[in-house]
Amino acid sequence: MASHCRGCQREISWGNKDCPFCGQSNSSISGFLKFISLLTLFLFISGSLGYGYAEWQKKHYQEEIKSSYDRQIQELSQANQATENKNQELIEERSSLLTQVDKLKSAQSSSNNASDEQIANLKQQLDNAEQEAKRQEGRASWLGKENQRYKDELESLKLQVNNLQQQLKAASSQPSTLNIPETTQDSGQTNEEKDQTPVDSDQ
Repeated sequence: MASHCRGCQREISWGNKDCPFCGQSNSSISGFLKFISLLTLFLFISGSLGYGYAEWQKKHYQEEIKSSYDRQIQELSQANQATENKNQELIEERSSLLTQVDKLKSAQSSSNNASDEQIANLKQQLDNAEQEAKRQEGRASWLGKENQRYKDELESLKLQVNNLQQQLKAASSQPSTLNIPETTQDSGQTNEEKDQTPVDSDQ
């Protein structure tokens, strides 16, 4: 009886395990072992490829997660930086407002001090005018017109003092510039010179 080679399909004598033409083994056990070897090799290669692909997917997924986390961390860092900048601007704005408030308070205090000094000067002028009016009242009758003028000036100074006091009270909320009328000092000297002329003539 003859059989065919599994490799080259040529007829070989029955019982030959190896083909004399191609060297293919025709043993069932050898074929089975070869099949098992090929299957094992295939499974090993498939497993290696599958493991490599799984590792690649795992690494790729980890890189995507890391990239996402880095992006979120960067966005949070930018948001925190923007918040810090806004807080710094608010702090600087608050400091500027406090400085302006201090300047306004200082200006108001200076204005009040100047107003107090002006009122004191006007009161001194008022006292001087009252003393001059009293002195002029003892003079002769021809000084009546001058006395009347001094009395009118005295009343005008009183009205100015009252107006300045009212303006000072109204200036508590904001500084105001007070216009102080200039008093004529030369008029008093002129009147005194005029007063001395008839007195000398009477003597």
